[in-house]
Amino acid sequence: MNILLGFLIIQILGVSVADFCQNGYYGPNSQICTACDDNYSSNQGSNTDSSSCFPCPQNQTSVSGNTCSPCPDNYYSNSGQYCIACPDNQYSTGGQSCTACPQGQSSVSGYSCGIATTFSENLFIIKAILIIVFLTL
Repeated sequence: MNILLGFLIIQILGVSVADFCQNGYYGPNSQICTACDDNYSSNQGSNTDSSSCFPCPQNQTSVSGNTCSPCPDNYYSNSGQYCIACPDNQYSTGGQSCTACPQGQSSVSGYSCGIATTFSENLFIIKAILIIVFLTL
């Protein structure tokens, strides 16, 4: 109902959406726009002053002047703060909270889980590669 009323007022006053600042900005008209702070955004048509900027929801963030969007995979956000990498051995999808890697998998902070290898397994592989290289010389 409020949206319908807003469009009716805009029609009566002869104002078009182009007269407003774009999402992520605020100002009295489209010629004088200021970016909302980081982790804040705004909606076009109702963004006439700084109070029009609202914090991004949990698991989303924005850079000054942009709309809120989900954090990338393996990152999360608390209450619209900056995206933070999931700790080691945890992952996330779509900016949701971090979850422990499945059994037998591990990860480094900010990266997806993968099959865990031990140091001795890696050392064996390195030795095998060195032997092959040495034999081909």
